[in-house]
Amino acid sequence: MIDDYDKVLVENQNDLDSIRELIDDFLKIKLIFVNKNKSTELVNEYLLTLNLIGFLITSKIDIVIIFKYLSKKNLTNAESNYFNKKGYLVIYEVLNTYNKLNQFLKITSKIYPELKNHHNKITFEVSKFKLLVNFDGYIKDIRNTVSGHFNSSFMIHYDTLNELHNEQSKFHFLMFMDLINEIRNYVNELEKQQELVLKDLQTLKNKYK
Repeated sequence: MIDDYDKVLVENQNDLDSIRELIDDFLKIKLIFVNKNKSTELVNEYLLTLNLIGFLITSKIDIVIIFKYLSKKNLTNAESNYFNKKGYLVIYEVLNTYNKLNQFLKITSKIYPELKNHHNKITFEVSKFKLLVNFDGYIKDIRNTVSGHFNSSFMIHYDTLNELHNEQSKFHFLMFMDLINEIRNYVNELEKQQELVLKDLQTLKNKYK
């Protein structure tokens, strides 16, 4: 459970704002090093990491807000259905985005061998989560039928929506929050490793102006 929703949301929004500023800074640095291939490559890798952190924070904010409202008393069926389907859509889209970026994480785990075991653990945790929530069946059906897309059969749409249950959804959403925290811990470690390599770039940029 979450003890203080507002505190969690404010902290994550502040992190999101900081990531946005950091991306802007390194986009400017990238322009300065545009003709210096190795430096450009390092900055590109760092920008990918920052983008992934941004996506993870955004998804955490979304799912916390959804969980907050599902935890309120006396929700109507319409309200429950709305937040349930939105929560599952967040899970589906975030994990699909993560899968696309995971190839980058595999490569970086080879560049930074000390991260390999942690990356393997994250890969296992993602696979376990998908299995436990039936990602390719249950969640994909919700996404394709009532949230990301609407099924052309209203009967299927209606029945799928009304089969969603708050307690099961909240359990899945809590598991997802834990998974996001695990992934973010790993990506934060990666960012620290990259910062060690990039630590001189902000100083060097003035040299090449």
